[in-house]
Amino acid sequence: MSTIGDELHNGVQVIAFSPTEPLLAISDVNGWRNGNKAPTAVRLFDVKDPRHPREVGHIDTDSVELAFSPDGRTLLASVGDVADKTTGRAAWSRLDSWDVTDPAHPTRLWTHRLPTGISSLNTAFRPDGKLLALYLGDGTLTLWPVAHDRLAGKPAATTQIGQYSSPLSFTPDGSRLALISTVISEGDDYTRPEIWDVSDPRDPTRESYLAEDSPGELYSVIFSPDGHRLAVARGSNAGGVDLWSITPTPLVNDLCESVGDPISRKQWRQYLPGRPYDPPCGTGG
Repeated sequence: MSTIGDELHNGVQVIAFSPTEPLLAISDVNGWRNGNKAPTAVRLFDVKDPRHPREVGHIDTDSVELAFSPDGRTLLASVGDVADKTTGRAAWSRLDSWDVTDPAHPTRLWTHRLPTGISSLNTAFRPDGKLLALYLGDGTLTLWPVAHDRLAGKPAATTQIGQYSSPLSFTPDGSRLALISTVISEGDDYTRPEIWDVSDPRDPTRESYLAEDSPGELYSVIFSPDGHRLAVARGSNAGGVDLWSITPTPLVNDLCESVGDPISRKQWRQYLPGRPYDPPCGTGG
């Protein structure tokens, strides 16, 4: 094991691995401006030999959100401004994209200005890299086409979901997007994981949602590599990870394993007359 520490001055807010190269991006910032001992930066480390990581480049910026594009060519970094002069806490004013194909000389590609007073933001590239999802702390989800490493034209769609911003996760085929939203029920606020159909980025639609919980209890969501299950991380009083089946086949299999008894031919004829006998849990008498 090795530790990257002496090269950092302020702490570590967030880290991101390149999906294509042994490159690790580290945000050298603690999130509170008054507590930073040195100028903030995103530091890039070559970790090909994990026993001897070495810094190969840096970006002079203040960021608590980092995300590589699927091809590893670009790195997204949020940039903050001081919102509270007493605490030094930052609000995020823009999103910058950097070309890191040569980590020693990162080059800024584009900048997207954010609305005033955004306290948090989360981003995710569709697996093919041709769509960027941006989820702001005011609950706004924006889907933006990407072409030639740049935002292309205007957003495909902008949708107001709720006063919340959570990590985002695309299914491997890019057709669905998972997030956590805030809903109000009988005067109380709750958070819940939601799955959105984004197969047509111009018309995102809420496909389904899972069990609700108190605000702050749900931290993160991520799809399994086959896209059939969703993991939901819980914190605080209900710490743990929930695993949800979100496609019919695994769900039917789980039900069949727990229920066991198949539908009999007599029951099939009674409720589905004239249709070929094809029970989901096997054959019966």
